[in-house]
Amino acid sequence: MIRIIFAIFLFFIIFTFVIWLSMAKFQENYIKDLITNNLEEKYKITYTINTTGYPNRLDTSVNNIKLISEDNFELVGIKNFLFMSLIYNKKKHIISIRPPININFGTNSFVITEGVMNASIEKSNDDFFHKLTIHGIKINLKLNDKPFLKVEDLILATRTKHTEIKDNNKEFFLKLQKPILDNEYSDEKPDFNYKFSSDDLKKLELPQLISQNDLFAKILNYNYGSIEVNNTNINLENQISNIAKYFGKLTNN
Repeated sequence: MIRIIFAIFLFFIIFTFVIWLSMAKFQENYIKDLITNNLEEKYKITYTINTTGYPNRLDTSVNNIKLISEDNFELVGIKNFLFMSLIYNKKKHIISIRPPININFGTNSFVITEGVMNASIEKSNDDFFHKLTIHGIKINLKLNDKPFLKVEDLILATRTKHTEIKDNNKEFFLKLQKPILDNEYSDEKPDFNYKFSSDDLKKLELPQLISQNDLFAKILNYNYGSIEVNNTNINLENQISNIAKYFGKLTNN
């Protein structure tokens, strides 16, 4: 009798593990396809990927991510990207990103050296990502190896109205708590609120490298939204033009 119970238990373990393994492979391939389908041909990306979490979770780690330009220049580097989901809920995913995160534009280097960033993604019935929420805590950003910006708390949320997905009607919300520029860049202004529409975005005079990039065009493709900033030394009235002089020339390397 004990042997029968043990055999049934062993069969159950093997059966559930095989199912979990197939779902883990499916999630890994899903992430790979997601990366490949959003990557322009002139770029290449390297990373390692593995999944843990048996029996009820799928925790897929994407490690040592490097986005490289066609002339072998590293544009983005991320140490660890964790994509989590539950076996019984495939419509919602949790993402955790750990610093350092390196972003390079021409001669400029942005590095997030400290902080915790988590995100949640909700999909509609047709697998369209219609809700994205990012929460960051104690973010520390360096510009060209010098202290640049610290953010105590960050919330970024985007939403595409499910009934209007085909019309690409997207909303954007950003809240920053205590974003403090380094003294070299600062100009005291405690807080501000700004609401914008798609017409406002069209008026932005972005650097050519950004405005002509398909990825940034997708990121900035919102119909309306709002930005709320509290307890800051950033002054939008003249800050952007002042900070620009500290940037090197924005070019493709």
